[in-house]
Amino acid sequence: MPMKHLPNLLIVDDTKENLLFLEAVIKKIKVNLIQALSGSEALEKTRGIELALAIIDVQMPGMNGYELAVKMNEERSGNKVPVIFLTANYSNEIEAFKGYSFGAVDYLFKPFNSHILLCKINVFLDLFNQKQAIIRNVVLLKKNTDELNMINDALIKSEEKYRDLIEQANDGICIIQNGIIKYLNRRLANMWSSTVEEIIDTPFSDYIDPGYQRELADRYKQRIAGRDIRAYEITLIRKDGSKLYVEVNGTLINYKGKPADMIIARDITERKQAERELRESEEKYRNLVENISDVIYEINSQGVIVYVSPIVKDVLGYDPADVIGKNVMELVHLDDRSRLIERFSELREGIENPLEYRFIDKSGGIRWVRTKTRPIMENGSFSGARGTLIDVTERKQTEQALKESEEKYHLLIENYGEGLGVVDLDECFVFANPAAERIFGVPPGSLKGRNYKDFVSAEQIAMILQETKKRSMGRESTYEIDFITANGERRCSLVTATPQFNDEGIVIGTYGIFRDITERKQAEETLRRKDEHYKAIIENIFKFIPEGVLVFTESMSLLRQNKAFGDIIRKYAPVLGYTEEELAQKIIEQLSSEIPSGEKTEIRISRKVTAQQERITNKD
Repeated sequence: MPMKHLPNLLIVDDTKENLLFLEAVIKKIKVNLIQALSGSEALEKTRGIELALAIIDVQMPGMNGYELAVKMNEERSGNKVPVIFLTANYSNEIEAFKGYSFGAVDYLFKPFNSHILLCKINVFLDLFNQKQAIIRNVVLLKKNTDELNMINDALIKSEEKYRDLIEQANDGICIIQNGIIKYLNRRLANMWSSTVEEIIDTPFSDYIDPGYQRELADRYKQRIAGRDIRAYEITLIRKDGSKLYVEVNGTLINYKGKPADMIIARDITERKQAERELRESEEKYRNLVENISDVIYEINSQGVIVYVSPIVKDVLGYDPADVIGKNVMELVHLDDRSRLIERFSELREGIENPLEYRFIDKSGGIRWVRTKTRPIMENGSFSGARGTLIDVTERKQTEQALKESEEKYHLLIENYGEGLGVVDLDECFVFANPAAERIFGVPPGSLKGRNYKDFVSAEQIAMILQETKKRSMGRESTYEIDFITANGERRCSLVTATPQFNDEGIVIGTYGIFRDITERKQAEETLRRKDEHYKAIIENIFKFIPEGVLVFTESMSLLRQNKAFGDIIRKYAPVLGYTEEELAQKIIEQLSSEIPSGEKTEIRISRKVTAQQERITNKD
């Protein structure tokens, strides 16, 4: 690469004639020549300038050549200037050593040979140019290194991004080399009812239904041969031996420098089950169709029924005589008549298309039917049509139910009320769904990047950090947090937190589900206060009501009694001749036998007969 600027060459001599002579010699070389008559002038002119070579006279007044070399190189700490000293005196070894110690790379003695000087200058200029080329190469190398580092960083970030996408994919993904599983995402491990660690470095064939292994090997060979292989279905074997139906796509890739097969498996077990159920349903209805004839009918060019098979009674409840002679439009649901008129016009043009519409049966009910009609052409003119009619009411109801079900679940997903979020190790949100943003009271898209700590108190932060420690140990947890939304509202949320792992199994964050339980907590608090209120009322009743009160369990065991009942017992026990315990027990026994009737009752307690009274009575 050519230099953009000529190399700088300094000549210093206190005699102007010598400078002119040097200039005449050096002008044959392409350099930027800098001349100075003294050391101080030379320093001033070359400050901040890179020099390829300096030719300096040793003997100069004020600052000699040695001193100039020292000062000049002191200002260039890591970029020394090579110096050729000019001297008129023959130099001994001591004088030469002195010059070399001050930065000299050569000596020339006056008068000198101009040819020798030019050769020496060219040598140093070549060295300078080589040095400059090395510097440029170093700069270029550093630039290339920086660019490679940037590209590498971008690749690493891209790899992390796509690794996360693969790990969160709904499809199972694995990479196979020489029949051995070298990588798989957690989705595929879950599909196999196993873990990533258990499956890595095991044969892929261990998880394939034996009946599909030959087919899988054949398709792999076809891919190797460069053929385009579409998705196909196979059966996998789970850890517990159960079967898993999947749709497989395979692609040849380069993995860690070696050929590999990347397999994408989509779980179609539910779809296969639905297909099996559908086949069973179709088989059931096929048997019915094969054993029960369709309704055969014929209409004239005006749409009047001229014939209908007797099976119409089983389908629509009509006897053939009930409908023959009527226009078919009289039996069709009002909302479907325009479609049938349009189809009738197509029949006139010879266009045959089946049609499904609603019929009014004999009871006034609505039956969905499917008709397939062919025009009757006589002498090139439309004279009527013949066709078959089958009852498809059940199928339409099933389709409608399926449609409503799909709409319902789609609506549920679109309006999922629970917040979903992902936070990193610093408790900053890296993802939040709209429900989470509503829970925290922030505008759409603004929860990402916010810190969990922005919404909670110091005590709550301490509790959250304790829960986060569980995530660092790979554990899930559920806990409640109180937080303040962006608009200052106090709310409460039930959080279900699950650790987020990278490919190395290291926890890098947390998946969180946020359920707003503010209203529930408020209701619980209201209920607690009411409970305390009613307990206080009951306590006051027991404490201050003048009547005796007894509380029994469902099994009629005495639970508690108030003070007034105790006062009654103490008052009447002596009067009736009982101890307090006896009288209380007698009253409780009578109440226990009377209360289950559910009616108001009175109890009577007779005086206790003493032994002496009993003897007197017996004597009389």
